[in-house]
Amino acid sequence: MSNGVKAVFSVASFNLRGVMDRWHEREPLLRQCLHEMDADVLCFQEVLTGEYGQERRLLPAWYHVFPCKAALFNLARAGGLLHWYAHTTQQLLEFPPLRRFMVSLPAAVEAWRERLTLRADFFRTLRDLAMAPFFGNSVACRIAEAHEIKHSTLVLGDWRAAQRIEFYIGREPPPAAADAGDVQAAAALLGEGELAGPRRRGRRLRGGGERDASASSSGGGGAAELQRAGSSGSDGGAGERAVVSGGAGGFKVWVVNTHLDHEHPDNRQRQASAVCDWMQPEMDDCAAVILCGDFNGNPSEPFHRELRRRGYVSAHLARHGHEPRGTWPTGIQAPLMDVGKFECLDYVYVWTARDYEVKVLAAEVHGLQPAAHDKTLFPSDHAAIKATLEVSRKLPVNLQAASGSGPRAGGGTGGGGSAGGAPGQSSL
Repeated sequence: MSNGVKAVFSVASFNLRGVMDRWHEREPLLRQCLHEMDADVLCFQEVLTGEYGQERRLLPAWYHVFPCKAALFNLARAGGLLHWYAHTTQQLLEFPPLRRFMVSLPAAVEAWRERLTLRADFFRTLRDLAMAPFFGNSVACRIAEAHEIKHSTLVLGDWRAAQRIEFYIGREPPPAAADAGDVQAAAALLGEGELAGPRRRGRRLRGGGERDASASSSGGGGAAELQRAGSSGSDGGAGERAVVSGGAGGFKVWVVNTHLDHEHPDNRQRQASAVCDWMQPEMDDCAAVILCGDFNGNPSEPFHRELRRRGYVSAHLARHGHEPRGTWPTGIQAPLMDVGKFECLDYVYVWTARDYEVKVLAAEVHGLQPAAHDKTLFPSDHAAIKATLEVSRKLPVNLQAASGSGPRAGGGTGGGGSAGGAPGQSSL
């Protein structure tokens, strides 16, 4: 049972497959899928983010985008020549003519590979070099009452990373809005030092903005603004959605977006544990942690047991009693497509703090329908998983009223934790 402020919003995880697998054909289908999904927070993997702006081309202008250049961050961490490559690449992107040329390469190189079915490692390396400046994860948010507190990235190796954004969700900014916080830009990871000036905490999101962040593998660092494009105006975009109801105040929620290794179960176990360790110190003063991503492992893999042991609950499992039958591969047919058996690889997990309650109002899979004109064309090779959540603070227990020994205001009773929610709801 809860009182006061509550928020109802949806979160989705979606691997976009970059510009691979017939990108120009599936782009309009992917845009339509995102429109129909209508999620408030979108966690993307295998997206060409940053200056490329793949997600910003697919979404309305009122979504605020938080990019994570996982490939460059991993190359920078490797040191030596790879660090030089990452550093130089970031510098080259500062020059508009070179930036336009670099942005033009990924789709062109991949279309060339697909047209000639060039599978050899040499041609895969050419593709990787074209995509590396932009390849990674990103989070897009359209919640009107979301105030960004901090954004940072955990490098996981093998071009993989986890990004996290701490949001204060409430009608008013958080009390510590004037705190300067840490300022460790993505540029610092690439050897360019800090951006000048402190970043502002408690910043209300505006549509179309872009942020990037980096942190060491031990979890340090913060965020810095790199670019703002397509702003919807000082009052926010027409498509921003209010999600808060009830009394005054608000609460902090972490959104974590990750992409785990696709080849080795041991690597997935290590990476999942690293993400959990990274989030553990942040759990003391938040209402919930929402962990999304392409985990590349079916529900039987050991890292799921580790997540459950740490208190995370799968939203789809909580709502339906089972995971989806599968989220990959969707059935897309392409010259250089990945192949494998149909299984569930994508998840939305939720950890809930002791004094809060999270209800799963719905959990759905999107993107398994082919195009009407071509049954071999899908939005991506992965389906998306979406969860609609209600977050609220638990009603404090009145022990005297609960024992029946004292007066009960309005005939009600004090209550402790969750009673399981109303019909059609699942409490975590």
